[in-house]
Amino acid sequence: DVTDASGILVWNVLDFGVGYSLAKQAADEELMHKERRRRAVQEIMRDVRDAYWRAVGSGSVEDDVDRLTEETMRALRLSARSQKALVRNPEKALLYQRSLLEILANLKEIQAGIVAARAKLTALMGLPPHVTYVLAEPPKVLPIQRLRFDLEEMEQLALRDHPALREAHYQARSMAEEADRKSVV
Repeated sequence: DVTDASGILVWNVLDFGVGYSLAKQAADEELMHKERRRRAVQEIMRDVRDAYWRAVGSGSVEDDVDRLTEETMRALRLSARSQKALVRNPEKALLYQRSLLEILANLKEIQAGIVAARAKLTALMGLPPHVTYVLAEPPKVLPIQRLRFDLEEMEQLALRDHPALREAHYQARSMAEEADRKSVV
C-alpha cells in the first residue's frame, strides 16, 4: 500500500525533524549552561580583584588608623583630666570630648572596614578565618600597556563575548526552535 508507506515516510520524516529540533535545543541548553558558568567565574574573579585591592588599600592605612586611635584616646583622657580642673567652664571641655568621640567613632568604622576587607578576601580564597597571610604589595606605578584594539573593536568584542548576552541569544534560539517544532506538530 502506497498510502501506508507514504504515511510511514511522513511519520519518519516528522519524527526525525522533532528529534533533530530537540537535539538542537539540548545543545543550546548546554551552551546556556556554559555561559552561566562563565559568568559566575567572571563574577568571582571580579570579586577577588576587588577584595584584594580593598585589603591592600586598607592594609596600607591600618597602622595610621591605629596610631590615630591611640592619639585620640590619649587626648580624650587628657581632656577628661583637664575638665575636672576647669570648674568654671566645663562646656568647652565637653564639646572637645564630643568631637574626639566622633573622631573615635569614625576611626572604629574605618577599622571595621579594614577587618571586613581582609575577611572577604580570606573567604574568597577559601581559607579558614584565622589564617594569617601576607598580601603581595602591588608596584607603586602600574605599567600601562598599549591597547591592541580601538574603542569600536573593544565594544564589539565586549558585546559579542558578554556571557549574559550570549546566554540570551541561545535562549531565544532555543525558544524559536521550540515554536517551530510546535507549529509543525
